Amino acid sequence: MPRSRDVRRRKPPGGAPAEHGGATLTAGATLTAGTGAGRAGDAPSDDRRAGGTSAALTSDTRAFLEQARRAHLATTSGRGAPHVVPVCFAVLDVHTLAFAIDDKPKAVGRTLRRVRNLEENPRFALVVDRWSEDWRRLAYVLISGTAARAGDARRCAAAVRALRRRYPQYRAMRLDPGKHDVVLLVIERVHAWGRVGDARTKRTPQRRRRVPASARAARHAPRRSAI
Repeated sequence: MPRSRDVRRRKPPGGAPAEHGGATLTAGATLTAGTGAGRAGDAPSDDRRAGGTSAALTSDTRAFLEQARRAHLATTSGRGAPHVVPVCFAVLDVHTLAFAIDDKPKAVGRTLRRVRNLEENPRFALVVDRWSEDWRRLAYVLISGTAARAGDARRCAAAVRALRRRYPQYRAMRLDPGKHDVVLLVIERVHAWGRVGDARTKRTPQRRRRVPASARAARHAPRRSAI
């Protein structure tokens, strides 16, 4: 497959193709990422500033991704033209993410560019970030790897279930594999930066308990003195 030229890519180590979900995924060049460090004061100063790099999701990076509602997927055509688009996604396991081509409005009769690009060049990068005016809370997780259609029926069904658990809107869509592509993103490299671990420690605010109208009326009713 043709691959785009990128001065930040290294030559692949020449490993054997990886098998995943019934599709053969050829190992390609590794996308290198910067450390994210900038000028003094631009980033968190505590020990959790740099999350580091790994070959799979850690408990912190998985929690960070699962808390996010969208990611940005970057692909490249065979001629090297880049393309970035927001996507809904689900975490299947520490090595795999998934997204589907759903029924949101799209050009009729055309294969989406992200799919065309992945057919020409299966390499991808995906980023999930957290923005805050308090720059001590800035964080992102950058993932790179190889994509392929979910060829295995069980794997495809598992991906659709995971997407529907995350997005109620998908429960009203058929997401028929014959009409909707389900794409697996096989992780090869995870780079985390910032206070990624905050996603695990952040407490979900508790909902206020609704008090029935009868109870509210009784609460405010005038009390009768005992005889």
